[in-house]
Amino acid sequence: MMRVRGAYMTIKEFLYTYKKGFIYTDTGNSEQDEWCLKANRKLIIPDYQREYRWEEKQLLELLDDISSGNCYLGQIAISHNIHEPEKYYLVDGQQRITSIIILLTVLCRQFSRVNDTDNLKNFELHFSENSPSTSKAARLNFDANCFQRFQPFISQIYNLNTNDDGSFRSSEFTSPEKDTYNQAERYINACSVFNQAVGKQLDLRGSSARKLSYVKEIINKILGTQISVVLFEGDSSYESEKVFLNINEKGLRLDNEDILKAYYFQSITDNNGPEILKTWTQLKETFFCFQASLQSSKIPLETFVNYTLQTELLMKDRTLNYAKFDDDLRYKEQDGKKHICQLFTDTDLRRSIEWTAEFFKDISLLLGMDANSPFYRKYFGSHNSTTRELFKLLFKSVCFSGMKIIYIALIKFWWLRKHKGEGITLEDSIQLFSFYIFSNVSGIKKEKTLFSDNFISARDTEDAYLNLYISEIQMLREAFSKATTLKQDQEKSEYLSFNIQIFYNEFQFSSSKRQWELSVSNQDFLSKYSSHREKYIKDHFLIQNGKSIVLFDGRSFPVNRNMSSLKKRAYNFIYHEDTFENHDFVTRLTRIFPNADEEMADSPAYGKYENDYFRFIKEEMKLFFKEGNTLPTWKESIEKYKSRLPDVFPQIISHILVEHISTWNHQLCKYFESQFPDEIKHMAQNE
Repeated sequence: MMRVRGAYMTIKEFLYTYKKGFIYTDTGNSEQDEWCLKANRKLIIPDYQREYRWEEKQLLELLDDISSGNCYLGQIAISHNIHEPEKYYLVDGQQRITSIIILLTVLCRQFSRVNDTDNLKNFELHFSENSPSTSKAARLNFDANCFQRFQPFISQIYNLNTNDDGSFRSSEFTSPEKDTYNQAERYINACSVFNQAVGKQLDLRGSSARKLSYVKEIINKILGTQISVVLFEGDSSYESEKVFLNINEKGLRLDNEDILKAYYFQSITDNNGPEILKTWTQLKETFFCFQASLQSSKIPLETFVNYTLQTELLMKDRTLNYAKFDDDLRYKEQDGKKHICQLFTDTDLRRSIEWTAEFFKDISLLLGMDANSPFYRKYFGSHNSTTRELFKLLFKSVCFSGMKIIYIALIKFWWLRKHKGEGITLEDSIQLFSFYIFSNVSGIKKEKTLFSDNFISARDTEDAYLNLYISEIQMLREAFSKATTLKQDQEKSEYLSFNIQIFYNEFQFSSSKRQWELSVSNQDFLSKYSSHREKYIKDHFLIQNGKSIVLFDGRSFPVNRNMSSLKKRAYNFIYHEDTFENHDFVTRLTRIFPNADEEMADSPAYGKYENDYFRFIKEEMKLFFKEGNTLPTWKESIEKYKSRLPDVFPQIISHILVEHISTWNHQLCKYFESQFPDEIKHMAQNE
């Protein structure tokens, strides 16, 4: 049976292991009600807790509150298993307590730097030799299951130098033994923020004595701060998770991830507690590996889980009509809507969490593993190395887009394959790749405007593909009406610019099979992709990141801030496979079409899109150099272009690519839609 006790105590009584913090019930202070935290206790952040998240704003607010003497840290909740008498699990309050420990360490660092042994004996947290207790144990015994040896990691700052601004260099820290959720950088950042803020205050105080007096004053204010401690004591450490939701719903609104976790852990019993905890830990571990493989934290965990749960839900029961695709996981009692987790049985919810963890693991390995690795061979069975490499190239382009709508489609295909005991296929990657191109070209961002219940509830890939194509047509029609320009994000445009070139020339929609197909062999496509990409990246780097641009005659000029339009959009459409190295775009065109004054004929070396665009460039160049009512010839345009370099270069780019990009994008959409069979267009119209 669980007992709940609560009382006020100071931070010092709560943290210092050789002190006893008294906990008593509200009924009185009689001997039978009195209870205390064990001496030599250990505070532990359990695996199921979210990662440390506090950043500069929260950290500085905490320090300001402490300095002003107005600090109240609120309620701290801990759980205690009577079979583990010295272990106390921090259920609620880890952000505050962790930040307090880091701040105390930063302050004690000031004593260590001047070798003030007396004050170290009074205040230092981590090392037993400075503790006055008879057991010679450190004052603080604090750790996190997901970040082992937290105290030794933080205490490294005693012996580290700082940058000129007072921040610590990550490279000088010894890596932690275990960092499940990639928290080291966050801890180091907190050390830096506090050290910078404390350093500014010390600079105002002149003498060493006044500086040390300020440090002692702040430490004493921290240790004397009152907190409310609620302790849940029972036969199992899992029992406390059942009250997690009740603790947090009374007041501060929870993050989506906390809500999800609360519903998940409500199903805990003594029998299944370890299994549920293990599943949740696996979910978090694989999610952080996934983020590391993408080098991005743009999409939060709860978003992925939300979509996977809805996918499973609608596949089971299409009549639910649960079509709201947003990140809102909260229970909305006022409109009678149930939280999505409540629509699952415990078993279904747990399986969905397990599968989501497996999804993260698979994607991370597909992005990071060599295409000839045992994992790829197992994943793709008898497919040859060329096919696997092709899959990886396309798959990386899809995943690195960072677009939420792409991942919704990816989750759906992965889920369908998982139900059949399969993995994502090359065919799936081609369909996702085409969908990625469409979503970029259209500029559509809101997933709820794209996905119908029919797509999410599809129970086979053929049905899912069909509904995906309907979404693609809807995106194109949306782009028609708005003439939407391409997304301007640099990383996305880097992939998009090149992908469009490959897509137009090598992808075609098969009316008979009703899917997108490669029009060349795997090997040919792979060769073209690899060789072309090397040149493309070189040129793209010069335009987007380079400090100067090399022109047709070997001269160069700097890329300045005034060329923002160039940096955002230039060259999104004009790269193509050629042997002309790094010439400017007009010189490329003159070499491709030497007789441009005559009517341009389609070059067989390029697709319809590229040939149309070359003609578009030609006409716009003439318009740019127009004098009065007379259009110059192509040759005259080139001469004017050369004579006015470099000043005219960004102007031409802006004129052609910025002022006219909407028109071209409109034409682009028409080209795409022309490839769809009328049957699918009809279905999209009815949809």
